[in-house]
Amino acid sequence: MDHAVWRFVLLQTYAGLKDTAHSAYQSGLSEEQTRDRLLDPPDCPPTLLAEDAGEPVGVLGFQRFVRNPGEAPSLFIDAVFVPESHRGRGFGRALVHEGIERARAFAADLYVYTSRQDWYRRHGWTLLRVDPVSGLFVLTRSTSPDAGS
Repeated sequence: MDHAVWRFVLLQTYAGLKDTAHSAYQSGLSEEQTRDRLLDPPDCPPTLLAEDAGEPVGVLGFQRFVRNPGEAPSLFIDAVFVPESHRGRGFGRALVHEGIERARAFAADLYVYTSRQDWYRRHGWTLLRVDPVSGLFVLTRSTSPDAGS
């Protein structure tokens, strides 16, 4: 990914997420650490970038997190962001749909930790739990092509 696109991804993602309850984006990571986290972490699908007429308009990144002690790390959508000026045009839905497709080669199930449970549930995700500390939701979806969207 070239430097200009990377800067867009970093700045837009963090500008959009910095005021949310998503604690991963309040971690104080350096730009290099952030880039390593968002762009193609090990054992995860590549980070996806949505474009409109050649311009970047959204990003979706993956990461592995341990959901329960003693279990192998599960595959999560770590960040999905579309600038407000491009929302409502299907870019987020397309990114998540493509993310599910790409995740299939890495895991049978995909997870997300989010404040937007209603959006994900409308798109076929199942609520697993509510984090009692943050109030955020953990949802899951099978990556099987038979799971629907």
